[in-house]
Amino acid sequence: MLSINMDDVMQVVSNIQNYLIAFGVVLVLALLVMFAVRKMPKAKKKMIRAQSGLAILLALAIVVNLICTGPMSTMLDLVSGEGSISEETSAEATELVNEITQEGIVLAQNDDNILPVASGSKLNVFGWASTSPCYGGTGSGALNDAYPVTDLLTGLHDAGIETNDELSKFYTDYCSTRPSVGMAQQDWTLPEPNVSLYTDEMMANAKEYSDTAMVVITRVGGEGADLPTDMSAVVDGSWVRRVADYRGSQRGAGYYNGTYDDSLNEGNDWDKGDHFLQLSNREEELIDLVTSNFDNVIVVYNGANAFEMDWVKNYPQIKGVLLCPGTGQSGFEGFGRVVAGEVNPSGRTADTYAADLTASPWWNNFGDFKYTNASEFNSNASMFDPEGTTPSFVNYVEGIYVGYKFYETAADEGLIDYDKEVVYPFGYGLSYTTFAYSDLKADADKVTFTIANTGSRAGAEIAQLYVAKADAAVFRPEKELKGFAKVFLQAGECKTVTIPLDDKAFRYWNVKTDRWETEGGSYQLLVGASVQDIRLRAEVSVQGTGAPDPYAGKAVQCYRTADIKNVPDAAFEALLGHAIPEDRPHIDQTMTLGELNHSRSPLCWLAWAVLHTLLKRSSREGTPDLNLLFQYNMPVRALAQMTGGMVGQETVDGIVMEAKGFWIIGLLRVLIGFGQNAVSNRRFRAALDAERGGPAV
Repeated sequence: MLSINMDDVMQVVSNIQNYLIAFGVVLVLALLVMFAVRKMPKAKKKMIRAQSGLAILLALAIVVNLICTGPMSTMLDLVSGEGSISEETSAEATELVNEITQEGIVLAQNDDNILPVASGSKLNVFGWASTSPCYGGTGSGALNDAYPVTDLLTGLHDAGIETNDELSKFYTDYCSTRPSVGMAQQDWTLPEPNVSLYTDEMMANAKEYSDTAMVVITRVGGEGADLPTDMSAVVDGSWVRRVADYRGSQRGAGYYNGTYDDSLNEGNDWDKGDHFLQLSNREEELIDLVTSNFDNVIVVYNGANAFEMDWVKNYPQIKGVLLCPGTGQSGFEGFGRVVAGEVNPSGRTADTYAADLTASPWWNNFGDFKYTNASEFNSNASMFDPEGTTPSFVNYVEGIYVGYKFYETAADEGLIDYDKEVVYPFGYGLSYTTFAYSDLKADADKVTFTIANTGSRAGAEIAQLYVAKADAAVFRPEKELKGFAKVFLQAGECKTVTIPLDDKAFRYWNVKTDRWETEGGSYQLLVGASVQDIRLRAEVSVQGTGAPDPYAGKAVQCYRTADIKNVPDAAFEALLGHAIPEDRPHIDQTMTLGELNHSRSPLCWLAWAVLHTLLKRSSREGTPDLNLLFQYNMPVRALAQMTGGMVGQETVDGIVMEAKGFWIIGLLRVLIGFGQNAVSNRRFRAALDAERGGPAV
């Protein structure tokens, strides 16, 4: 059982002192304001003192919230009993992680049934990442170093697969730890050994050890300064100049404190223009080395981001490909089970694996676009940007054409060659067995069909339901996923599967009526194993809402054909249903808590002062408070969702009015909204208690 000790208590006390100091500063300032206005007219004095008093209460609420959800969170869980974890629960949690990993691994290629690798077999595992794999992401996705992890090789060993110890020692001797990629600082180094370090003796020993090789490639996605688009700029340090150069322009560099050490490879890791989600030069050389020595090669991509995998087809020796995202603390146990065939893989791609990410529309459209008329909103230097930050924005001009919706539509319109542009489509994944689909029955409410396991192994199939309307007047993707079902079948077994549909399956957002509408007519219902592997088709008639076409007479041809690489402003405005907002931030529900200093209310200024003081202090100490960073960058509208029910929408509306300078009305709306929300919460709890037969214990 977990317990509290005095060391933990003292550590928490130490951690919250910054919060208490910040509240003290606000308290002193508010009291000074109250004292300073003592000779003002009575009405004005009362208003300012009310504002100051409310500022104290708000600062107290913020600080208490930060403490309770930050440094005190774990201790509060323990005190309440919610943090007690038995050995049995811990074991169940570990196994759940394994199951999640097992079900998330995608078998992307399996020529000659190279997988599974039988238990008791020997395997050469190449790649530095085999000893330093990716377990998670950064920020909230990072692992806790206080707990042990199961590494990739251990997962294979526990599944009964032996691996070449000489190779493993070679990699750990070369670099035993993974460079850190975090929110404040990113070391993107991939310490893949030069192929010149693989001696003839080492390769001869490997071929004698086993005729099968596995190559592990890994990537860690960051948070905040995520995934560099120009690795050569990171290597040579020119990212500093890029940020400075973009200071006076509209488009920013896109990443910040990134570093890369390729001194071991004499500056040859990356070519100019290479990005992080493609093979480095060292990795390419490793693939060449392994495939020139082995005819049976398995590639494992270990990462959560869609990686460029087009190079696989150039090597006939590569017969197996596994896509394995971050596994968490223990998930590589599940990886070993999949490789050994104890578990039949059933994962499906959650994104489109493009051959060239730089050719995608969003690569061209996305950027850190700087406001040109908002210098008064500039912020000071931070851990993310040592030169300060200029307010920025992104126009998501792609609209509905994101991921597979673009590739499927663009191919249908003849804009792209699908086979050249897409390596692995959305929803794709193989199995150690095979499945057959039949007997489709469909109407506007559901589809029913039969799936049979036609192979010799038990396994799970994920049947996917897509909706398409070939004659749509309102532009929409060529097909859209509207439902799926996972079905486990023994060898030779068949089951009837039903996937329901509702009104959301056929609707679209109409910017003219400002609501969801349905276009009437004939729709195709497509059932298959991926967006490209459609096995069954049916046609149904759907009653429409009769809404007018919001784009009639509008210049939106680019959206009708998915030609969205360079969208004209007129087309984007037609998509939005209003003019593109001017290039400056606005005081509304979308402004972040970190932008409250630009409001017109002393109350909001003081609230911002608390957050900003805490943020600056943690930045100076080099230990950023992730919870604080989250709240600092959280939109005001999110208060209604992220405060555990304490703040309702009426209170949020009041805060916005207060920020706009409507002091009295805003304050009243905050207070009334807070009271109304509290009453609603009490009534809801009472209703729940009545339903449960009494208060929860």
